[in-house]
Order: sequence, then C-alpha cells, then structure tokens
Amino acid sequence: MTKLLSRRHGVIGFVLLLVFLLLLVFIAFQQGWLVAFHMKDSQAMWPTINTDDLVIAETVTNRFSEPKPGQMVIFDSKGISGLEELHGEDPPWLYVQRLVAVPGNQIQISSGELHVDNIIWEPVEWDGQIEPGPFLLESVLTEVPQDCFFVIADHYSVGEDSRYWGWVPQENLVARVLWVFRANE
Repeated sequence: MTKLLSRRHGVIGFVLLLVFLLLLVFIAFQQGWLVAFHMKDSQAMWPTINTDDLVIAETVTNRFSEPKPGQMVIFDSKGISGLEELHGEDPPWLYVQRLVAVPGNQIQISSGELHVDNIIWEPVEWDGQIEPGPFLLESVLTEVPQDCFFVIADHYSVGEDSRYWGWVPQENLVARVLWVFRANE
C-alpha cells in the first residue's frame, strides 16, 4: 500500500511539473519572450535552416547581454540602407543570419577567406571561397562600428549578408535562435 501511494505521488508530481512547464512555455510565447516561425523560400542559411523548418528564438537576452559571434540572430531589415538599395523601399522584413563580428572587431576578406581580428573565420559549412561584396571589399580592413554587427549567411555563395548591405544596427536585433526543427525529418 505504501509503495502504491509513493508511486501515485510520483506520478502526480510529474504531471504537475509537466503542466507547470507547459504553462511557462505558453506564457513565454504570449509575452513575446519566445517566438516561432517557419522559414520561407530561403537558401541563405542552408544547410543549418531549410525552407519550411520551424525556428524557435528568444527575445529576452537582447535586453541584458550582447550576442556573441557564431550565434544565429534574427534582425529587422527596416532602415538598413544597403538592403533598401538592393530590394527597394520595402526589403524583406526579418532576416536570420550568423553573427560573425561585434563592435570593435576588425574584419577583412582576403584570398577567399574572412578574417576577424586576424583569425580566419571558420564557416559552419564549407561553401567555397567567400567572395567580397559591394560593402566589404577584397583586402580592405574594416572595423565594426559601435552598436553594430556584421552578419553572414551560412550558405554564403547564394545568400546576401553584410558583405552586400553593411552593418546591422544593434537596435534592429530582434532575437537569437535557440532551436531549429526540421520540416522533412
């Protein structure tokens, strides 16, 4: 009888914990601390994120800490002049890219490699040589300004990124990617 009661208390405790955790997740989505969206028609972050993958991101830590190189970030494209030049006055609203350099970092593309503070940046997936763009020219050493970031697409041979349209202002940062759930797995 005692084993049955302790087992019942264990099951009840587990169910209560599960309900509490689900309630926390629900509140996090309701408050905008967690966001979820499906990627549409994007090859820029392939193979990390594919079309129709579900992306879960969080918005809270942007208020308390700086993002770190290597993290995938989501940012609002409004007001980034290089994007407006490429896409007209209404560029795609949100972008997901990999943060490569933060304020004060020195960046340069040389011989098909991206250097951050004289260290070769190791891409997530080798996609051939990194080509310079209209914003970041070959062999020109550039410092990331205060309150800005330099981002790059994981599939950088087809994706537009900071090489083409410049810095992402810190105020445009919306969220940091936590998880990617594959649509086809």
